[in-house]
Amino acid sequence: MKRIVVISHNEYLHNETDIVNKLFDVGLYDFHLRKKTGNVTDFKKYIGCLNTNFHNKITLHSNYEITSDFNVKGIHIRYADLIENINRNNNIVGVSAHSLDELENLENVLNEKDKKIQYAFLSPVFDSISKKEYKSKFNLTDLKNYFHKNRFSFGVFALGGIDDSNISDVFETGFDGAALLGYIWKNPDPLNNFIRIKQLCNL
Repeated sequence: MKRIVVISHNEYLHNETDIVNKLFDVGLYDFHLRKKTGNVTDFKKYIGCLNTNFHNKITLHSNYEITSDFNVKGIHIRYADLIENINRNNNIVGVSAHSLDELENLENVLNEKDKKIQYAFLSPVFDSISKKEYKSKFNLTDLKNYFHKNRFSFGVFALGGIDDSNISDVFETGFDGAALLGYIWKNPDPLNNFIRIKQLCNL
């Protein structure tokens, strides 16, 4: 099943929560709240502006302690923080990885700890839209061959540089999903871009 994730803008945009509510209204299933800055109060205010019916579709990248205050889906952690968090959190939705070796090690750790996650982000699959210096280090043909031979207990979602020109390549390569950031927030009409991606993916 194809899945599309939208990650919040790194900064706090005017009317951002209004846009996120509209994204949920048109079918967004997974939203990741990730900010460069922001304390517990900031995150509580942000989530408080979102329709409560959609709180269970929100995953947090920081301020994990507020998961008990809202009915959010869970948390997303960096690969570097895996060991520290996996022993004390049972609500890890996803992990960020930047190499195939990290994906394989993630699978091994999950098996050893008898833990499960929903998906891992692998990035950057294409040159990043939001971070111009963040260049791809993957070859799609190599990835396609790799995914043909290797499957994981979790989904692998592509992140980095994904837009309407390459979304079909993402799923043809063998990814289970795609995470969008720059394509959504760098456009003056984020809602329209999300709808376009959904249409291209037949979602």
